[in-house]
Amino acid sequence: MAIQYLERNYLGFQEYIYRTDRKAWGTSLYAHPVEKWIVVALSPLRVKAVINEAIETFVRVQFRPNLTSSVVIDWNTFPDHFETLNHCTKTLGIPFPLAVVQQDNDANIAYSAGIDEYAFISISSDLYERFSEQEARFIIGRECGHIANGNMFYHTLATVLIEEYLGKFDPLIELLGRIAGAPLMAWSRRSEVTADRAGLLCCQDIDSARRALLKVEKGLSELDWVDIKGYLENSEEIITDDHTAQLRDSLESKPQFLKRIKALELFSESELYYILSGQTKPIGKTLLRQEELNRLVNKLVQL
Repeated sequence: MAIQYLERNYLGFQEYIYRTDRKAWGTSLYAHPVEKWIVVALSPLRVKAVINEAIETFVRVQFRPNLTSSVVIDWNTFPDHFETLNHCTKTLGIPFPLAVVQQDNDANIAYSAGIDEYAFISISSDLYERFSEQEARFIIGRECGHIANGNMFYHTLATVLIEEYLGKFDPLIELLGRIAGAPLMAWSRRSEVTADRAGLLCCQDIDSARRALLKVEKGLSELDWVDIKGYLENSEEIITDDHTAQLRDSLESKPQFLKRIKALELFSESELYYILSGQTKPIGKTLLRQEELNRLVNKLVQL
């Protein structure tokens, strides 16, 4: 279904997908498997069609002002953003999405929203002032990863629940929040693991991915003076001694920061990563088989 925005027509996401050749390995091979199970479990909800309409309303009300005041990304308006988006979409095998640049987007350096049939990406105008090219590929690749895995319905629904918009657009959303809030948060945490993997596939540098995550997490622009390894080790010691961390994590939509880093490092040391990235496997290094990768990541994100 075509989408009209600012007097321009865009193919609906699913329609665009069908018209685009995907890479042979597809986009789902890097997805964390538990995420798929949760989506399958939530899909039979009979109210999904109605909730879909409510979410469309939410997207229009919540994001339309930002969209109308933003600039659509193309080669002429923001060539750096366009080039990075083009690289990420080709890497992940998806079509070029509707993407806009928003001025002074301090709250989110980048975010994606919408439904499975239509989604968009919003990127801060100062992305390249705060992030290197490789870090920017990770940031934008993450949002492309959310779209690539076709889970925008749940991604946006989780945002609705997180931001406490319950009942403001449809009482069914409030009902779903009470029934499926915990599973949705569990799904959201796993989808962030998948999105991080997409970002790494786009930047193909684990150090850049770590720096990008740390900058976003702590709101930093420069990390040259930060001993990242030492910081991560100290943070891990503090969290290990925090016996309430697990309870707090169960209420969050994203895995605890250090768990995300560890999950991404495990992926970077797996056979799957080297297969999908096309990088040469390191000589003399034993890579994680997919079964072991899944087991270790499950141990990190399960609550």
